[in-house]
Amino acid sequence: MINKHKFSDSIKLYNLADVHRAHPGCDAAFLNTIIGMIKDDPSAYWVSTGDLGELALSGSKGDVYTTESAQWELDKLTEELSPIGGKCLGFTFSNHHKRVQSASGLDFDMVLSKQIGVPYLGKTGCLNLVVGKASYYVVLHHGVGGGGRGNKINRAKMLSTQRPGADLYLTGHVHTYDAFPVFQKHIDKKKNEIAKMVCWHQIGGHFLQYDDSYADMMMLEESPVACGMVELAKDVKQITCRMITP
Repeated sequence: MINKHKFSDSIKLYNLADVHRAHPGCDAAFLNTIIGMIKDDPSAYWVSTGDLGELALSGSKGDVYTTESAQWELDKLTEELSPIGGKCLGFTFSNHHKRVQSASGLDFDMVLSKQIGVPYLGKTGCLNLVVGKASYYVVLHHGVGGGGRGNKINRAKMLSTQRPGADLYLTGHVHTYDAFPVFQKHIDKKKNEIAKMVCWHQIGGHFLQYDDSYADMMMLEESPVACGMVELAKDVKQITCRMITP
């Protein structure tokens, strides 16, 4: 069953992607700015495509000696996100959160979702957002892969082959912001013709500063701290992707 939400007016949908809260490079000030924007704007809602926490554990790639504990992250995220918990439409599974499940059997996402009272959408989430008379289908996934911009885009586009027919696809994971339209063709069985639709992909950005980071160490291309936001118009279907920066 696809979670359905109805709104009488146009909305703004923020993606709190790749926050990595306990990481020493997390831009906590920017995170709290975004939280304040969501809280104070009646038209603002949010989702997350994962990695709200860093969750560096012994044996994982993260540096356990420079981050806070998993309990600290759970408490901090609960404290910061609870004021906007009622405006969250859901968040998805992610690789950093999986570390806790792999090490202990505890599902960090399930615990966090219960703590702040938001839907946990699993590995791939799907939402139906009815905005006035316009109906939007949104698919969320943490994302996979990395590399250069072309590879990141190709990996993001894979989601529309797994869940074709949506209007908007949201991913994260690759610590960059991007947005692009894609044409999808499908068989319209009612009209007995090949139909074409435009869908949008947005890679949601990240909250990690570059200097002295893992990306800096690996000589990866620097990508600015940013939060993806999408405006969904009411009545007439129109999607506008925006990048919010500090």
